Amino acid sequence: AQRHDRTAMKMFLGLYGRNRDPETLSQRDWDRFILARRSGRIGPSGKPVSNRMIECDLRFLIAVFNWAAKSKDERGRPLLVANPFRGLKIPTEKNPVRVVLSEAEYQALLKVSRKIDWRFRVALVLAHGNGPPHRGRPATPVEGHRLRGQHHPVARRARSRLWNWRGEAITRVETPPSCRRRVTPRPA
Repeated sequence: AQRHDRTAMKMFLGLYGRNRDPETLSQRDWDRFILARRSGRIGPSGKPVSNRMIECDLRFLIAVFNWAAKSKDERGRPLLVANPFRGLKIPTEKNPVRVVLSEAEYQALLKVSRKIDWRFRVALVLAHGNGPPHRGRPATPVEGHRLRGQHHPVARRARSRLWNWRGEAITRVETPPSCRRRVTPRPA
């Protein structure tokens, strides 16, 4: 986090200049940063970045300006009268890419998980059981909600499993009748 903050600060200072008064920043400067970052003209790698990375950079800048607006100098005056970027639209990722392990990768990690730590193994099994639906079936609205984990944290999900006679976990999830139950192999 600190390395990102330092890198983001270098980008902002390089684009806007060290002597720029923050109160003179406007929507035009905001858009200029987004375009420069998206095209790769600024940034440590020199490559174009996704909206997610731009969002992280801008949220850091907004946090800095919010801090400056709340902090006071030795005379009791605010360092910054108002955040010049407050209320401006932050680009967001419409369809974020989530990395999903293939079954072969999962099995390979499962084999070496005992050598690493028992907590790693438990986390791996629980995360795999909470992953996307198997067999290329798209997520139903209920499963999509479950994947976000707002009302079904991993600990509660672990308690809601039943183990069948073959050693597979049967997850109790309310799904439409068209969907099959989800079975996760029990770790050896």
